[in-house]
Amino acid sequence: MRQSNKLRNPRRLRRANTRAGQPASPDWTLHEQALLGKMPDVEAAKRLGRTLVAVRLRRSRLGIPEYGQPARRHHSWTSEELALLGTMPDRLVARELRRTLIAVTGRRGKLGIPAKIEGYHRWRPEDDALLGHRRDEDIARLLGITVLAVQRRRNALKIYLRPPTPRCFHPTPARSAPAWTPEEDALLGTASDAEIARRLKCANTTVALRRTKLKIPAFVPNWTPKEDALLKQFNEREVAGRIGRSIAAVKRRRKKLGLPQIDPPFVWWKREEDRLLGTAPDAEVARRLGRSESSVKGRRLLLGIKFPNPRRPWPPGELALLGTLPDAVLAKYFNRPESAVSSKRLQLRTVKELMEGQGIERPSTVAATDEIFKEAPESKKKQHEQKALEL
Repeated sequence: MRQSNKLRNPRRLRRANTRAGQPASPDWTLHEQALLGKMPDVEAAKRLGRTLVAVRLRRSRLGIPEYGQPARRHHSWTSEELALLGTMPDRLVARELRRTLIAVTGRRGKLGIPAKIEGYHRWRPEDDALLGHRRDEDIARLLGITVLAVQRRRNALKIYLRPPTPRCFHPTPARSAPAWTPEEDALLGTASDAEIARRLKCANTTVALRRTKLKIPAFVPNWTPKEDALLKQFNEREVAGRIGRSIAAVKRRRKKLGLPQIDPPFVWWKREEDRLLGTAPDAEVARRLGRSESSVKGRRLLLGIKFPNPRRPWPPGELALLGTLPDAVLAKYFNRPESAVSSKRLQLRTVKELMEGQGIERPSTVAATDEIFKEAPESKKKQHEQKALEL
């Protein structure tokens, strides 16, 4: 390596010296090691001409305690302490024995004792006796564990919720699975797997796996002439609902027979229905007519009918009362949202200034109140009279 590159990067200089086999510092002598622990590490580093990190590292490697600190006494493990390993989590054992967690974990691992995991349930013979005789949910609630833990334990012990049939057993070295007879193999594919499993008194998966192994296609019920006749009369969704087949199966059958597609019956719009368009929201009209909202919207746009604006116009009497009372009171009196009243009041601030600048007189509050009182229903009039009496 060039000297210029070494001088530019001190890290490269250290790497170069180390790779060349020349250590950055000389070896430790016995006289130098004898000073470790007899004085603080800072003073020892100054005397020996070494760094503080090097002095601490050498002292820790030799197992020499720090100056002024008592030496650690590693007392041996007693039989009582060894008996506690594995009976509780290592964290609790370390707290009980007043040892470090690393010491407890290392000693337990050296002796080959399995760890006691917190929250892990160790299955006892009396717990295993409950499996299969009670529901998994009840056992989980009784033992304070999850249902999944109970299911895994039951499956590991091959304990079933119901008595297994002879063909549900898996082949083992001690007991082989019963062989399929030619008569039973002949039944595969002639009916559904569930029907064959019911006849042979075994699981559905057992029949499906045997049929797949023999490369026998699944049973598909044939179409009857009556079902084929429905394809010429109704659409696919209607036929699928009547005969209990999927829409995909109906589409494949129609394509195989070469029959044309039948669209759902179209219901023509009447004049009475057209008159309802625009008088209410599309969702409300669709609910009244028994049609879809998209159908109502398309018909309204086709006829050029605008969507009804739910916003009521503001009469001059209501505009005159804005700002005279709190927005919440006016909103309840006008039967409008409070946000609409507040927005309209803020919007008319500039309008009021313009009207005053042009000399236009604003309607008085009394006249506006009389005008609204005349247009208000009887219930509003009574409320207004009660408020006036209270005032």
